[in-house]
Amino acid sequence: MSVTVALFALVVSLVVANVSFFNGFLVKTEVDRLCNVIRYLQRCAMVENKNHVLVFDEKNQSYSFDSRTYKLSKQVTFGFLSGAKGPPSKPSKAIDKSITFKDAKIICYSDGIIQSGMVYITDAAKKNMYAISCAVAKVSYVRIYKFNKKWTLLS
Repeated sequence: MSVTVALFALVVSLVVANVSFFNGFLVKTEVDRLCNVIRYLQRCAMVENKNHVLVFDEKNQSYSFDSRTYKLSKQVTFGFLSGAKGPPSKPSKAIDKSITFKDAKIICYSDGIIQSGMVYITDAAKKNMYAISCAVAKVSYVRIYKFNKKWTLLS
């Protein structure tokens, strides 16, 4: 009987660990996909010499551009962890919005500049959180941060 209970406890602990790992993987995958979309729109804007817009829909957990819509997976949401401070480059105040871009839109201008702002993404269990940052410079750049009690720059 005790062997059976021990095996059951082992299986349960492995399943719980794998679910947590899987949720973290899903969030990172969604963040990478969104970051690639932003970089793609920036390049399209420069090549085509016209602005491109990425629109977020928090209610439907999706974003769209060029008449294409991408929905976040069910285990991922626009959101932030309670008590987390931002922005990641200089965390100074509690985060209060999942998307800080004006009107929940990212405008990629034809000169390579991306409208500045942040997008915070978590898993549904609120265990993993990432941020995508667009900073304005001569040519804007996109950064990915991971939050684990403090912000870490990933790219």
